[in-house]
Amino acid sequence: MNARQIVFGFVLGVTCAYHLGIGLVSCLAPETTLQLASLLYGVHASEIPPQVIYMLKALGMYALFTGGLLALAMTDARRYRHVILAAAALLVMRATTRVLFHDLLEEAFHVAWGRNLVNVAILLTQAGVLAALA
Repeated sequence: MNARQIVFGFVLGVTCAYHLGIGLVSCLAPETTLQLASLLYGVHASEIPPQVIYMLKALGMYALFTGGLLALAMTDARRYRHVILAAAALLVMRATTRVLFHDLLEEAFHVAWGRNLVNVAILLTQAGVLAALA
């Protein structure tokens, strides 16, 4: 196994594990999701309205679905290259959303611009590695 395969496998594995983990937490314990979001993304929210709890559960299902597809792709990256490329596109869309709607993110969750840019860089790095090495 060469360095390229190791980096690719690591990024694919971390991306898969993140989606499965955050999906489970969002579905089963949405209040904990905001604690994780605070730790990982600098998100701050004092009270969670029931509408947000419902949305977190729904988003958790999408994360579980994405993580499941990535787990499948880990079994045969060549065969499921299209799944990996779709996941890379999703990561780029998430990064783009963070840039385009940074003012809303800051207003709603008090995420500082600098912290947001760090998260954008992480998403784009993941996407770049997955797309380039898939």
